[in-house]
Amino acid sequence: RRCRHNANYWEIGGYIGIGAGAFSYIGGTRSRNARDPGAYMESVASGALPVEESESIGADRTRSETLVLKLRTMDGAALSEAAGMENRIGEWLGMGLVRTEGGRFALTEKGMLVSNEIFAELL
Repeated sequence: RRCRHNANYWEIGGYIGIGAGAFSYIGGTRSRNARDPGAYMESVASGALPVEESESIGADRTRSETLVLKLRTMDGAALSEAAGMENRIGEWLGMGLVRTEGGRFALTEKGMLVSNEIFAELL
C-alpha cells in the first residue's frame, strides 16, 4: 500500500504547513513559517501570516526536484522526464544503479544506497 500523504510530496502537490517552522508549497512558491514558536504565535494572533522565508521555484528547479522525488519511489520516473540525461542514465544503468522498463527508470537497491550522489547530480 502506498501512503497518499507522502505521494502528494513526491508528485509535487501543494501543501500547507501549520505550526512553527512548517513548510508550505503553493502555486510554485515554497515558504517556511517562523521557527520560533513565540514569533509564530505572535504573527497568528495579530492576523498576519507567520511566513519567515519564501522562494519562487522556477520551471528548471521544479523539473529537477520532480525527478528526484519520483526517483525516491519504486515507480521511478519516465525517461522523457530526464531529457538530456540519456548518457548519464546509460552510465547508471551500466553500473547497476538504475533499471529501465516500459519507458521508465528507477533506482535499483544498489542505486538507493548511493541515491544522494545521484540526486546531487540531478539538482
